[in-house]
Amino acid sequence: MLKNVARFALVSAVAFAASTADAAIVTFSNLTGTWFNGTLTDGNPITVFTNNGTINPSVRWGGDSGFGQSGYNYVAAGTVVTSLTVPGASPDLVLGDFQHVNLPVFPPSAASVFLKLTADVDVDGTGVGAKSFIFKFLHDETTNSLDPCPYGGANGQGININGCADHVTASFAGTSDTFMIGLDTYTLDVLGFSLGGSPAGGFSTTEQQVNTAQLIGRVTVATAAVPEPATWAMMIMGFGLVGGTLRRRAALAA
Repeated sequence: MLKNVARFALVSAVAFAASTADAAIVTFSNLTGTWFNGTLTDGNPITVFTNNGTINPSVRWGGDSGFGQSGYNYVAAGTVVTSLTVPGASPDLVLGDFQHVNLPVFPPSAASVFLKLTADVDVDGTGVGAKSFIFKFLHDETTNSLDPCPYGGANGQGININGCADHVTASFAGTSDTFMIGLDTYTLDVLGFSLGGSPAGGFSTTEQQVNTAQLIGRVTVATAAVPEPATWAMMIMGFGLVGGTLRRRAALAA
């Protein structure tokens, strides 16, 4: 009997703690993008931005060598909907297409640039307002004539068919807006790029082509909630009951 009481108290305490985890549905709508704060390899700012604040903003750089300027495009996804169990993270999300217009250009080239994604955020049918999420892209403009190339091996084949491929790396800038799901603070993080497989932080791009990959993100905890005092009290009571029961059993056995 006492053993059953102890088991019941322990299960009750754990179940009560687990009950604080809730499922949630998060919707991002009216997604737009803004490129900003770009830096060239010589330290000067990037100045050519087009269609910022729309579903298809772009940024360009480099001296035109007869092909045009290189740059990035972002093509926003439509409405993005995901579900998650608090305080866990969501599955991977396609936030739209990332394009690198990779053309031979005279230096200076891009070193880095930021992308601000803005969307109306809805949690379980309740709007929480327009939120912005900041991602940073590092750019490696390679020398086309190298052999082997920095990415992809030998020059003249595979991804380096038209000269050495460039490389783009995506990361979370850490200055994004947040929103609440229950008692936990969440944000939209970037995982990297996907070409139909698993997300990768880096994306190598072929020269003289518009290279397209999906931009992948995830809804994740920015700050986890501290359990309410009542929750702690219930758990302590449950474990206290277990301890008391075990001590009583020990005394009776003695």
